[in-house]
Formats: sequence, C-alpha cells, structure tokens
Amino acid sequence: SGQMIEAAVMLYKITGDNQYLIDAQNTARGSYNYFTSMQKVGDSEYIFYNNSPWFNVILLRGLKALQLVDGNRTYIDTIRDNALYAWNNVRNEYGLFGNSWYSKADNNHKWLLDNACMIELFVELDEFIK
Repeated sequence: SGQMIEAAVMLYKITGDNQYLIDAQNTARGSYNYFTSMQKVGDSEYIFYNNSPWFNVILLRGLKALQLVDGNRTYIDTIRDNALYAWNNVRNEYGLFGNSWYSKADNNHKWLLDNACMIELFVELDEFIK
C-alpha cells in the first residue's frame, strides 16, 4: 500500500493528472481503514496500525509523500503516536520491540525486522515528532 501511494504521488507530480492524487488519497484512506483498529490500552482505547512494523514503515514512506502534496497529517500522526507509545511502553528490558506497538509480546525471542525497521521509522518521523 505504501509503495502504491508513493507511486501514485510521483505520477501525479510528473503528469499533473489529478486522478493519480485521488488514487493516492483513496489508497491512503483505505489502508488506514483496513490496517488500523481500536485497541484497549489501560483504561482507554486508541487507534493502532497492525502488528507488522516493517509494513508500517513502508506505508509511512508513501504517506509522507502524499502529505507533502495534500497536507493531510492524519495517517502520519497515528503512526507517530503508535511509535512513541511503543517506545515508551512496549520495549523489553533490553530495549527491543515485539511486533505489537500496543502490548508487550509474551515470547522471549525478538525478530530483527521488527526492531531494525524502527530506526528508519523514527528517522522518517523526525520532522513530525519535534
């Protein structure tokens, strides 16, 4: 989804054809509706993206490209909030993430892809965190 959004934004910028921008916006909205869900965290509920951090980072690339064109930060702000929640609440004693950004994983084994992608994620989000 992230690559499709980014490609549509590039085509819009190259051709000026507004249909590509509409396609990118529709894909972003559809991805948000499909890949997010309400999760109970303590006494509250929050919207979180799915339990696939590396997918979410690729999605973020496309969402950033779209945001630069249409100014809509909704989707990026949700990813930012999810990542900050994960940083502050779900890392284990060694600072490692599981694949969930809203709850600590029960298993002791961590996947490199779930952790390495977080470096890119926070770099990509830098301008949205400050």
